Amino acid sequence: LAASTESARRGVEPLQPTVWAELSKGQRFELVPVSPEDLRHWTGQGTWRGDERLPVNFFEHLKVKAGADAVLFCELTHYRAYPPLQIGWRFRLVDTERQLTWWSVDELFDAGREEVQNSARRYYLRKFRSTGPLADSQSIFQTPGRFAEYSLETLAATLPGR
Repeated sequence: LAASTESARRGVEPLQPTVWAELSKGQRFELVPVSPEDLRHWTGQGTWRGDERLPVNFFEHLKVKAGADAVLFCELTHYRAYPPLQIGWRFRLVDTERQLTWWSVDELFDAGREEVQNSARRYYLRKFRSTGPLADSQSIFQTPGRFAEYSLETLAATLPGR
């Protein structure tokens, strides 16, 4: 998981497990994480963004060494962990054979916007059907991890099928 701003760098460590968990749920493809050490050894850098100039043999290394049919570039572009929560994502799925982009998205989820609030509350009520004092759908706006789950599920729903 790459980060493009200082605010985003603060969110990489706490959100990285959520990214893998949410993107795996749809089972649209098998995720094979490549460690920063392996990536650095193969390409000279531990993380890459989808908009960077890549080494000439970048995709070939990942195809041969990791058995990848495609590379998913994951970037946290914005992270605000206090209300109103904001999480920005940029993803790009690129075929290793022809280097064609199969899917890309660049989106900022801002809990200060009414349409995001409504969508996040619907997600919360659908996913966490509980009763009692903690059943308040507003709690999604107090928990960056839960808000990240919502944003990632929303984006993952736009992935193409197999």
